Amino acid sequence: MELSPTVLKYGSLCILCVQNSLLVILMRLSRVGNFPRFIPATAVFIGEALKLITCFVVLIHEFHGLEKLQRRKRLGDSFRAITNMGELLRVCVPAMLYVVQNNLQYVAVSNLDASTFQVLYQLKILTTAIFSVVMLQRTLLLTQWGAIVTLMMGVALVQLDEGSSAATVKSEQTVQSTTNGLLAVIAACMCSGFAGVYLEKILKAAGSQTSLWERNVQMCFLGLVLSGGGLAYNDYESILTRGFFYGYRPVVWAAISFSAFGGLLTAVVVKYADNILKAFATSIAVVLSVILSAFVFDKIPTGQFVIGAILVNGSVYAYGKAPEWHNDHFKSILPVVDEKDAKEVKHIA
Repeated sequence: MELSPTVLKYGSLCILCVQNSLLVILMRLSRVGNFPRFIPATAVFIGEALKLITCFVVLIHEFHGLEKLQRRKRLGDSFRAITNMGELLRVCVPAMLYVVQNNLQYVAVSNLDASTFQVLYQLKILTTAIFSVVMLQRTLLLTQWGAIVTLMMGVALVQLDEGSSAATVKSEQTVQSTTNGLLAVIAACMCSGFAGVYLEKILKAAGSQTSLWERNVQMCFLGLVLSGGGLAYNDYESILTRGFFYGYRPVVWAAISFSAFGGLLTAVVVKYADNILKAFATSIAVVLSVILSAFVFDKIPTGQFVIGAILVNGSVYAYGKAPEWHNDHFKSILPVVDEKDAKEVKHIA
């Protein structure tokens, strides 16, 4: 039974929201306690490998019910689509930008205090909206722009509350290092917005013969190559000394699996919804993760968190209802013409 695009759209958004909130908890659990610390880069590499294997399994399953000759033909077509150099180069753009974005985040965090970074990094929501309008010719109402700005403020308040205990001011920072941090976080937000919208444009391209899972294979392959290169360059000695799976335990594997699942789910969300709705879903997940933390880590939310949560949920409601409010507003200000008058006007014309 095939699911309708509407079910896929809202279903994937809801699942992404839950997945993101649970992932935060699992990642924290994997890094706390008196346990050996695993090498994060190995987790990224394994995550990309898991995604690639999953994509291949799904692709093969899609051809399972076909006859042998037809299945062989479809597999050949799929292989040619995946290895098409032109298509691979197109997918390289967002893949490379995500790598650049991750590196810029490290630069920003190294040169800014946690609070400043958390607030400024919410600009990625705004850059995503701007690139959606410019690159996809998407129209946003004034109310929706207001909802996006409100969302940024709400997420910033929630994350400031979340990181307040760990935030430390680096008094030794120079003006130049702070400037570098500001430039890095702005550039990271630009990369995030452009890469997300560019990927959305590729996935929704009219007339494209490449399926969603074939695109995922391309993205995962590039991610595997890039993460493997970074692993070899930065952590080769650590892996030789301690081993590739040093510090791995069940909760680490759970976090890696959830992260890999989220990566594949994001492509589904971008395909059937859009990047702006994805930003709203992940923002709700931030709120949910803090609520879950109250039960898992005995962390009591503050008044600042409550205000931030209200802003996030209010902005989600306002963004969704904006088109309806817009239509109702125009109906209320347009003159009402009854059927008799309309017929007379038509007769005179």
